[in-house]
Amino acid sequence: MKKIALVVLLCVLFINAQAQKPFTFGPMVGSGFNIAKADLSGVSAKANGNFLGGAFARISIKRFYIQPELYYSNKVANLTLPTISLTTGQEVKQQYKTGNFNVNALVGVKLLKLSGLFNLRVFAGPSTSLIVAKKMYYDGAKSSLNNLKSQSYNIQAGLGIDVTKLTLDVRYEQGLSDITTTPDKLKINSVMVVVGFKIL
Repeated sequence: MKKIALVVLLCVLFINAQAQKPFTFGPMVGSGFNIAKADLSGVSAKANGNFLGGAFARISIKRFYIQPELYYSNKVANLTLPTISLTTGQEVKQQYKTGNFNVNALVGVKLLKLSGLFNLRVFAGPSTSLIVAKKMYYDGAKSSLNNLKSQSYNIQAGLGIDVTKLTLDVRYEQGLSDITTTPDKLKINSVMVVVGFKIL
């Protein structure tokens, strides 16, 4: 019985020591949905699924931390235009698909810490998306037009928990800039669930 208790104690001490490290990094993956918004009268948009994958680092200073991130994500915007298609006799459907490299600089606060085994966090910070893949579909057919910009600016905020080496975040991303060169002023907002694993 004493050996079991000793093993449990050593495991707790080891996990606690790992959790208290001021620097950590690891992979992250996530999924969620995008919400497109256009400032063009009569245009409607619907939510679409997305995914992301990349890496994060975290520098902790007592209850505060800085978390830079680099990851790839896809974004899809489906729009219904107030124009009747000559081929289908219905309203025209327009779709934008982008592949993005995202660079984030998040700042957070640990609201609740339990012996290094559990953290409850809130965070926020800017995000820059470099659009490296662009596709546009008009009325179901791929369009040769390319009116997408090469980058966009966003801001993220969310709530997260850490359980030993696992991290789980629920985030909202607000698009701050138009992703097109047209007067539509198309912005994409996102809701994401992100899971990470601390290697160090």
